[in-house]
Amino acid sequence: MSGNEISFEDLAAGLRGWARGRAAYEQAAVELLIWHETWLRRPDFRGACITQRAAGLVARIDWEDAREFVDNGFFALGEPVLPASSSQRRLLDFAVALGENMFGLSGMGIVHRWHMAAAFARACGQTLEGPVPEPGHNHPEFIPGSPETCGACAPLAQDEGRDYGRRSDG
Repeated sequence: MSGNEISFEDLAAGLRGWARGRAAYEQAAVELLIWHETWLRRPDFRGACITQRAAGLVARIDWEDAREFVDNGFFALGEPVLPASSSQRRLLDFAVALGENMFGLSGMGIVHRWHMAAAFARACGQTLEGPVPEPGHNHPEFIPGSPETCGACAPLAQDEGRDYGRRSDG
């Protein structure tokens, strides 16, 4: 490593510093990339998607650039052009999808996020531990599928961005 190269450890610390003030989905994407190490150690990915001026400084990932890197690097004329295993490419694609909020996690309530996480865990052959956080659906008047009872408890479920099928008479 030459004197002006930033070590993996400094890059990881810089990315964690940047992610600390970001949304949970970006923090998750950064931690996945740090855990995997492969992409953060690759000069092509670092050069295309990461900005860090010097060791010890905050680093940031440009998720749009990362998406372009993934999309342009997967296939050209039907052949993979990004030298990596299929698992490495898929992990990068997933991390970038998280980082760019492709799944809209920031706009969902806690119950929906939990069930999405549980579905992903099942798809991976795992189980999500812990109680299902259903704060808005544990009252006696709740009727599954009823917009009125779902809407009545939406603020408690942290899902206040929906209209739940209610119509305005105005």
